[in-house]
Amino acid sequence: MYPQLEREYGVNRSTLINWVKRFSPIKVSDDETVTLKEHKALQKEIQRLKIENEILKKRIAAFGRHCHIRKRAITEIVAFIQNNLTNYSVSQLCSALKFPRSTYYKALVCVPSNKQKVYEEFSRKVKQTYDAPKRRYGAVKICHALNDNGTPLSVKRVQRHMAEQGLRSIIVKKYNHHASHGSIPDDKKNILGRDFSTEAINQKLCTDITYIHVQKEGWTYLASVMDLCSQKIMGYAYGTSMTTELAVKAVENACLNVSGTEEIVLHSDLGSQYTRHLKTA
Repeated sequence: MYPQLEREYGVNRSTLINWVKRFSPIKVSDDETVTLKEHKALQKEIQRLKIENEILKKRIAAFGRHCHIRKRAITEIVAFIQNNLTNYSVSQLCSALKFPRSTYYKALVCVPSNKQKVYEEFSRKVKQTYDAPKRRYGAVKICHALNDNGTPLSVKRVQRHMAEQGLRSIIVKKYNHHASHGSIPDDKKNILGRDFSTEAINQKLCTDITYIHVQKEGWTYLASVMDLCSQKIMGYAYGTSMTTELAVKAVENACLNVSGTEEIVLHSDLGSQYTRHLKTA
């Protein structure tokens, strides 16, 4: 076959063999075939998507999962590209970030204007004022603080710079105590009588609940039992609800560290968690 084709088309055998390999169909499934050219194009596309996925993962690590790339300053994007040039090309990085290459190259030689310098200096002041009081200040307090230091500005301007930097004040809601006293049984007397002295361990225990505010769950509660002699916590229980079950669990955990509980005095403030009756099935 090849000699006839060589004479007919005037090409050598190696060229004919390459043509056959290039355009012969490759079976990828029972009813689907692709050519070698199409197969190489698919491999190239898979490699491109793999690289793009790696770049996007690095972008999430640098800027956060929920922060769109368009909300970042050009200087931040350019710095991200430069930090990853050892592993990827400028074309790959700009393509994955949907960032024009012309903008990147222009930013490299761009000299900041006086207006941009003033803008960046003001952003630095906002960030510095925000960090000083443990990130508790919002836009209004930052505005008042900067105004007092001789920097004229408005709240809207501060809000805009805080949004660009992703700054939000950390607010802890005040705890509003709602008294819910259970009925105190008549046989419950103050056995301790404010006599906190003791000669040995496992004689007098006191229990109470502490309120702890955390960033994610809000107010949480720690019920603990302390030995008045050793001043050590014998047992505790932690939860997001201040219930009778929480108080009882702390006492049960304390009993695990005590050999005998017959002569022990357990003192509490007779709050509702310590006076209610547990509902048992």
